[in-house]
Amino acid sequence: MPLVPYDQASAWQRTTEWWQQAGLGAFEGGGVPNLITNSRAAGRAAAALLATRAPADGPVVVWEAGSGNGRWADQVFAALEQDAGDRGKALAKRLTIVITELSEGTIRETAGQPRIARRIAAGQLDIAVWDITSGQLPHLVSDGSDAPTPVAVFATYVACCIPPKQIRHTSAGWFQLHTLEDEAGEPGRGFLGTAQWEDADLDTLFDDGRHALVVKRTLERLNSGTLVYPWRFAAFMDHLRGYAPEAMLVVNDVGACDEHLMLSSKDRMPQHYEGSMAHSVDFPWFDEWAQVFGGSVLRTGNPLRQVQTAVVLPEHHPDANISAAFTRYVASDTSLDDLADFTEAAYAALQGREIRTATRFYERCHQLDPDNTEFVLNIGQLCMAQGHMDRAIVWMQRGKARDAHGEVDWDAHIAEVKRRQL
Repeated sequence: MPLVPYDQASAWQRTTEWWQQAGLGAFEGGGVPNLITNSRAAGRAAAALLATRAPADGPVVVWEAGSGNGRWADQVFAALEQDAGDRGKALAKRLTIVITELSEGTIRETAGQPRIARRIAAGQLDIAVWDITSGQLPHLVSDGSDAPTPVAVFATYVACCIPPKQIRHTSAGWFQLHTLEDEAGEPGRGFLGTAQWEDADLDTLFDDGRHALVVKRTLERLNSGTLVYPWRFAAFMDHLRGYAPEAMLVVNDVGACDEHLMLSSKDRMPQHYEGSMAHSVDFPWFDEWAQVFGGSVLRTGNPLRQVQTAVVLPEHHPDANISAAFTRYVASDTSLDDLADFTEAAYAALQGREIRTATRFYERCHQLDPDNTEFVLNIGQLCMAQGHMDRAIVWMQRGKARDAHGEVDWDAHIAEVKRRQL
């Protein structure tokens, strides 16, 4: 079995094939995380950032890379229409979000969901096929044309899935991680071969020498460290400047805002979610990228956050509006972490048969993500289980009123509660 650089292992191609085969099934049952980043809280943060970049009049276009089930885009519109006053409503009327996926089959599946289909019919969403590592623009499914120029691009849980180079710097020099190819591997867990470090010449490691400079600037300030560098994502950031020079790029991902992951002496293997592989993102390299390629970056700085955010801007100094919006709605806002914590606490309470406690936590989840029908249904069913029938009906009726897409048969659940009241 031959040794190959880590980012060239065939396992990465197999995980891409898994994504294309899995379609929306990847997001069902919690296999691939998406709860908090598809919540109303995430939509509000995106809407606030977008409002600082939107022109005063005329159409506003946003691209979303790796849209998955499309819920994030729906939540952005919900936040603008329901949480941002008249200015938000006005912006929503001018906004089109182009949701994208690697395969046409997946994005068509996304478009077939009732809540997404309604947005598409209203002209609020469009669908496109886009491989961000290709250097090409998104191609609209409707006619194959390029998507119109965006004012902003959002990429959530995308950088972590791009095959990275792993580069280590010690007093002995520079090294690159290689793996033994496993040609018999199948999509699923544990299909990367044995890891082995080999000498590396940074000057010849990348076709674009600026990436080598980013790596050097990130690691040389450490006595010893390992950088997981998704260089194709970094190259995409540069390509974006070519066809949308004024666009803001917002990166939301799992990872570290500081150097603590890079300081580990252990080999950094990927996390597995169903048949996919992902790496925690070392967000400090974004700062060095901006220094080398130009522009500026706003980043979250709390190492305890579940999701870190980097806002990459073409200008060298962020203006006061984007800085204030980022601080208020992203860096200082705990809604995403609260939603994750409350959801986990509710589940733990259920496992311990603490039904009343679980109900209270689900009510807090609902406050943070009011359009999540699963939360409302859980609350209604738990109220029924405790004998609070009138309260159960109130929650079921609330769910029915908010569920414009018919995702749940609320009449059947209400009838069940009334049957038990007899």
